[in-house]
Amino acid sequence: MHNRRLIERIPVTLHVQFSSMFFGKGEGIISDLTIQGCRIETRVNVPRYCYLELRLQVSHFDIPIVVDLAAVRWVLRGHVGLEFLSMRPEHQTRLEQIIEQVADLEGAA
Repeated sequence: MHNRRLIERIPVTLHVQFSSMFFGKGEGIISDLTIQGCRIETRVNVPRYCYLELRLQVSHFDIPIVVDLAAVRWVLRGHVGLEFLSMRPEHQTRLEQIIEQVADLEGAA
């Protein structure tokens, strides 16, 4: 079977807040993360193919990483798959650093 994912997903546990002009605000937990997107576990009924703004809370001490525009690509039993479409460069850099740190920790384990 051909694997469509070219970038390895990194398992994480990050709190995320999201909003959409279609249904308002919600929150959840990011359980998989890549530079191109993530999977969120949430109780909010997020419609497929809508667009969200995300605020990823990396720690209580840092400002959130903001994804200005993310597209909902799939929804399945409380899980939502997102593709990141637009992010300011400084937030992109922070996201890359977080992913690299987590990947390094996993490699050392």
